Parts: sequence; structure tokens; C-alpha cells
Amino acid sequence: MAKERSLTKKKVLYGIVLLSGALAILAWIAFSGHHAGGESIRTFRSGSISIESPWAPELPPVSVNGAVFMTIVNEGERQDRLIRATGAISSKVEMHDHIKDETGMLSMRKVQSIELSPGERVNLEPGGLHVMLMGLERPLEKGMEFKLQLEFASGTSLEIDVPVGRLQDEGHTHSRH
Repeated sequence: MAKERSLTKKKVLYGIVLLSGALAILAWIAFSGHHAGGESIRTFRSGSISIESPWAPELPPVSVNGAVFMTIVNEGERQDRLIRATGAISSKVEMHDHIKDETGMLSMRKVQSIELSPGERVNLEPGGLHVMLMGLERPLEKGMEFKLQLEFASGTSLEIDVPVGRLQDEGHTHSRH
């Protein structure tokens, strides 16, 4: 009888773990299409460049750094590069990427530009390429928006509105970066 109870407890625990994992995946899928409070995908266009779904994660009030994520699409027939990002929300704005060292540890590094081949979609996302906001002028709070200016090597310039929403991946924050 004790063996049966132990087996039943293990099955229940296993079911809870599977259900939790499935719910986490569903939440991520739902959030990836509707950033910042359930809003539908926003698109900003200039020339052959479009920016889809820009967003920044909400951060604790003590955070001094933040990040912006989006998808950049080069709809043109020529190579282009994101070469600069600026905004009044922080004292400094840089482009960063995560790299894995020989031991498998992830770290961030500044990149000078983000390459965009013709027809390419480049995702700026948690754990990868992103726009880094350093020295935030105010906390990033859910529901707020701020402007970010993006400049490309082709001369294209885009001003985008960045809504702040909840980050589903709690392990990726920039509060002490």
C-alpha cells in the first residue's frame, strides 16, 4: 500500500511539473505576439526598413539599466546596418549581444552595428541582440512608453514608440549590467 501511494505521489508530481512547463511555454508564446500589456504588434517603417513589436521589460524601481527588444526587417535589396540608437529615457544607449565563452558562460558585449542582409528579419530578444539603456532617467514601469531613435547606415532614421511590459523570462534583467 505504501509503495502504491509513493508511486501515485510521483505521478502527481510529474504531472504538476509537466503542466507547469506547458503553462510557461503557452505564456511565452502568448507574450511573444502581444508585448506590453496585450497590445497587438506595432510596426514602424521608413524606406526599406521596418521595426516590429518594439518593447522594453518592466524593471524594479532601483534598476539603473534596461533593454529594448524588437524585430528589424530589411525589406530592401541592399545590405544595411543599425549603427546607432538614442533616446531621452537613458543617459547612454548601446547595442549589445550575448556571447558564450569557452566554459559555456554567457556574457554581454557591446556591438558597433547590427547587420541586416536583404530580406532578413533580425530578432532583438532576451538572451540575444538587444538595445541597451544605460543610466535610466526613470524606472521602466508597465504601461509607460518612451521614444527611441534608430539610425541605419543607409541614412534611414526611425523614431519608434517603445511600450513597457512584463518580461516573462525573469532570469534576464539588466538592473545591474
